[in-house]
Amino acid sequence: HYNSISINTMFNKKVALSNCTLEVSSATSLDGIIGYASRINKKRSFLFVSKVLGKHIPVSPQKMLNSHKQLAKLINPSIATENVLVIGLAETATGLGWGVFEALKAASKYYIHTTRIRLKQKQLIQFEESHSHATEQYLYAPKDKQFNKKLIQHIIIIDDEITTGNTIKNLIATIKEQFPNCKFSVLTLLNWENYKKPYTIYALK
Repeated sequence: HYNSISINTMFNKKVALSNCTLEVSSATSLDGIIGYASRINKKRSFLFVSKVLGKHIPVSPQKMLNSHKQLAKLINPSIATENVLVIGLAETATGLGWGVFEALKAASKYYIHTTRIRLKQKQLIQFEESHSHATEQYLYAPKDKQFNKKLIQHIIIIDDEITTGNTIKNLIATIKEQFPNCKFSVLTLLNWENYKKPYTIYALK
């Protein structure tokens, strides 16, 4: 069967996988940043394999560092005077999240990542990643004693790629209960979704 992913139609590629054929359309060539794989998952039978993430295939440290700096550069001008909370999404974007976090320039910044592991400490939130093999994700507050969620002005969510945007949507809807007055932004290596949303997406592709 066919799965179609599209940004627009300037770059077109048909990828034959073991369990499906993937039709890809994009504004520019994606061959330099992703490969493709199949997986056993009834909700989504394909997988994008990043060539810059350093998670599934070897990547030079310099190439990874450059992608972190490029993503941070997109948002740095707008957060220079803000108190920022950065959230990396488990499991794939936890390292990416930290790398980008280090390159961010804000008045103050904290980094945490989601996890699928239940801990004994109190959860900040719980939300659902609907397409995943393990749907429940948890978020715990930073252990830094100086962390005060009332002072956070801007929450930046970092993921390696956004396909439907449902995970981001579920996370924001839940975390707004704890941070009702915050702005939200998303940083990602690859963005497929194009629907209207109440947050800004910064992407390399």
